[in-house]
Amino acid sequence: MKIAMKVHLASNSTQLVDRELLRELVEAIGIDDYRLLLDSLSGEVDILTTDLLAKAAANEERGFRSGAHRLAGLLAQFGAIEAATEAERLHHGETGGDLQRLAASLRDLCRASLTTIMDVCATLGQPQQHHVVQFARASA
Repeated sequence: MKIAMKVHLASNSTQLVDRELLRELVEAIGIDDYRLLLDSLSGEVDILTTDLLAKAAANEERGFRSGAHRLAGLLAQFGAIEAATEAERLHHGETGGDLQRLAASLRDLCRASLTTIMDVCATLGQPQQHHVVQFARASA
């Protein structure tokens, strides 16, 4: 519910990613497992955006909307709120234009979001994160 709320609220935001959500994810699963998930996310986003581009080229609006919905859910889980919001908008048929252009624009937004997520992940692995990990070990 928290993720869905953040994505819904993102429509009025210029924030590319939800850094607090990313911190919460890292704290919950640890930086190493989080990095593994990011590798998986990157590959999955690439597959989904490639499929979205193919659906757009074939003018398959139903498949396009379905792919946008899957992409929105995946992006929301990782705090890519702007891209998730745009994907969800496309899922609901708010295309207002050429599907290929929209798919390419969403792909670019996804790439920018992934870059930002990777950058945030790199900073979360710095000393402040080590303190959280040490505290967790002391409590165990």
